Amino acid sequence: SYAAVHVKFIVLFLLYFYLLMKKNILNILLQQQISQIKYEKKTIYRYMHEEEYIDMFAEGKIKVSTLDNCRKYENQEQGDSEEAKETFVVSHMTEKDPNFHKKANQLGMSFGNCSNVTITNCTSTNHLPNGFIICTTSRRDDEKFAKDFGRFCVKINDADKFFALVNNEIQKEFKLLGGDHKRVIYREQNYKDDELPPGKIGFVKRQKYTWQEEYRFLWLPQNFNQCETLYLDIPALKNICERIL
Repeated sequence: SYAAVHVKFIVLFLLYFYLLMKKNILNILLQQQISQIKYEKKTIYRYMHEEEYIDMFAEGKIKVSTLDNCRKYENQEQGDSEEAKETFVVSHMTEKDPNFHKKANQLGMSFGNCSNVTITNCTSTNHLPNGFIICTTSRRDDEKFAKDFGRFCVKINDADKFFALVNNEIQKEFKLLGGDHKRVIYREQNYKDDELPPGKIGFVKRQKYTWQEEYRFLWLPQNFNQCETLYLDIPALKNICERIL
C-alpha cells in the first residue's frame, strides 16, 4: 500500500542520514587527530672548552671538522683512531657455503663457477677515507661532558633544520656524494662469517663511547682529498641555537 511504501522510504532516508552523520563525525575525529600530530624537533647539545667559540657557534659561526682530524685527537674521548672503520673476517668457508659469493665479495674477492675453494681466516677492512663532520650529543650532562668536551654548552633546538642550513652552505663549495645526520650506534666494529654488518659505517662507534650518546652530522665529498676544516658563517643558525652555559 501507499502507506507502507511511505514508511519504508522514511526508514531508508533516516538510515541514510544516520550513516552520513556517522561518516562525517568519523572524518571530523580523524582531522582532529591529524591536526594533533605535530613535527617533533630533535633537540641536541654541543659542548666546548672555549667560551669565545660557544658564543660564535650560537651566532651561527661554526667549525666543521673532518673524520681525519677526529682520528688524530690526542684525547681519545674526543676522537677515535678507529673512526668510520669496520673489519670483516671469514673464519672458514668453502664454495659449498650458501653465502659463499656474498662473503667473498665482502672480502674483495670475486669467483665465477668454481670448485675446491677454501677460505680460512681472511680479513677485509673498510673505512671512509674522510668526510666533513659535526659531533653533538642527544644528552645534556654538564658534569659528565665538562672534562673532555668543555663546560660551555649550546643547545640546538632543531637538528633537521641545522642539517639543512649547514648542508646548503657546504654544497656551495663542494660536490657531495651525500650527507646525513642521526644518532650514533654503539657496537663492535668487527663482524665475521654470517653476522650482519654493525651498521652505517660513518655512524658506528665502539661501545666504550656509549656514554656520549652522540648525534652526528656527516657529509661525504666526491673528492675526499678536498676535506679540510671549514669555518662557516650561517646567520640563520641564530634562530635555532641558544647558549645555555
